[in-house]
Amino acid sequence: MRTGAIRTGASCASTSTAELAELEKTTSFRSALNVEVVFVLPYGGNEVAEWASIIPQQVATVDRWRQQVKAWRDLLPRPVVFTSGPGATPFPILCDADRAVSKRLGLFTLEWDHAKVEQNVPTVFIVDRTGVIRFKYTSQNTFDRPSASYLVQVIQRLVD
Repeated sequence: MRTGAIRTGASCASTSTAELAELEKTTSFRSALNVEVVFVLPYGGNEVAEWASIIPQQVATVDRWRQQVKAWRDLLPRPVVFTSGPGATPFPILCDADRAVSKRLGLFTLEWDHAKVEQNVPTVFIVDRTGVIRFKYTSQNTFDRPSASYLVQVIQRLVD
C-alpha cells in the first residue's frame, strides 16, 4: 500500500483543495512522495453530476462575495474560478452512494457547521504504507482546512 493522504468530504472551493491541485501541477508531489489524494463524497454518481452542473453558478457567487467583502478576500486572495470537464481535479473521487466508507470513517453527518444536510465532515487522513492512520485533521467549520504545503510537510516527515 502506498503512503497516502486521503482527503474526505469535499468543498471544491476550499482553499487547500485548490492549493493541493496547484501544488500537484507544479511539483508532482504525489509521484515524488509516492502518495495519493482521494476525495470521498457521500453521494452517488447522479447526485455528483447534478452537483457539478450547478458549481459554476455557485463559484461565481463566491467570487462576487470575494470581490465585495474584505473578509472573503482575506480567505480567498485569488479569483475563484471553475474549470469543467475531465481533469478539473487531478485527484480520484470516490462516490460513496451507500455511505459505507463515509460512515465507517465517522465522516457522515446530518448536521455540521450550522447546515442541516446530508454531508461528510471535511477531514484529512494520512495513512501509512501499512494502512495505519498517522495523521487526521477534522475541519471545525467550512473554512477550516490545513494548507497544502502543511499537508505535504506532514507527508514528507512520515516518508523520511
